[in-house]
Amino acid sequence: MHWATPYIGIPYKAGGREKDGLDCWGLVRLVYREEFGIDLPLVQGALSRETLLECKQGWFDIPEPIEYCGIEMTQRSVGHHAGLWTEADGGKIIHCWEGTPVAADTLKTLRFKGFRVIRFIRYGIHP
Repeated sequence: MHWATPYIGIPYKAGGREKDGLDCWGLVRLVYREEFGIDLPLVQGALSRETLLECKQGWFDIPEPIEYCGIEMTQRSVGHHAGLWTEADGGKIIHCWEGTPVAADTLKTLRFKGFRVIRFIRYGIHP
C-alpha cells in the first residue's frame, strides 16, 4: 500500500492534528510524525504569514518535487496552504482544504482551484 493511502479521506477539521480530523498543516505534521518520527511545530489555526514562518523553520526550497516533499501554496501574495507531494499516479499533492477531506490533486487541478504560486520545499538538510 502506498504511504498516502491511509491519509486520503480523513475529514477536515479546523485546527485538527490527529486522524479524527485534520487541517492542511495537521496533515503535514501527522505524516512527518508517523512516517519519519519527526515532530514539526504544533501550530494551531490557519497558516497566516506569522505561523507559516514558524512552520517553515528547517524547510528549504527545491526546484522540483520529490516524494514526501512539502508543498506551499498561495492564492494571493502570502503562502497560506500546505500539502505533500507523492509520485503516485504521475505526481499528486495530498492536502485538505476548506472543509474537504484529505484528497489527492494534480498541479493542474490546484491551479484551477486558484492556487497561483506552488512551491516545493524539503525538510531537513539543505539539498
